[in-house]
Amino acid sequence: AQGPSQKIQIRRDELCTMNLVSYLMLSQALGFEYTGYVVDNYCWERPGHVGIDGSKLGTDPGTHILHCMWQVVACREGGYVMLEELSTASSDGSKFAAKYQLDDTGDQLVYDMVKKEQERAGDRQFNDQVKINGTLQDSEIRVSSVCVTPSHQNGKRESFCFTKASSSSDPGGTSLATTFRHSVVLLSSCLILTLICS
Repeated sequence: AQGPSQKIQIRRDELCTMNLVSYLMLSQALGFEYTGYVVDNYCWERPGHVGIDGSKLGTDPGTHILHCMWQVVACREGGYVMLEELSTASSDGSKFAAKYQLDDTGDQLVYDMVKKEQERAGDRQFNDQVKINGTLQDSEIRVSSVCVTPSHQNGKRESFCFTKASSSSDPGGTSLATTFRHSVVLLSSCLILTLICS
């Protein structure tokens, strides 16, 4: 049978594990940021990751043509995915892999971004990485903003951000007020558990 001291130690270990989980949840609730190339799922999932515009997305995603990402219905309706650069090429020779899917809000913001960018500086290869802000849930980012600093015809290096309106309803997302309340609760839990585990 376990003695009182053993039971206390087990309970303490459980609380410390809860503390770690709380910290992880807090980091997600407070926000997530990722910068990388964005491409449409339709082109990415084609054989060899070769887009319908001929761009080799697995090795050089920056060659993807702007109009392909928003004017082609299948590309728009398939949504968008953020890529990550691999330290070692995959078995098919790809140097990039899919990292995060975007939620419906993110898909709309990326659509707005590439459309406006083509209007601003013309159709071309989109060789710019974008910064995504939001919250991370599994492998999907619930997006609050999409920002890009274009390298083409942008001598002042201006950044352009596309943000979800704070008044818009998003059944799949989380409101700022709710996120704040969750963050306060998690932070309080973290502080209490830290005192117990220290």
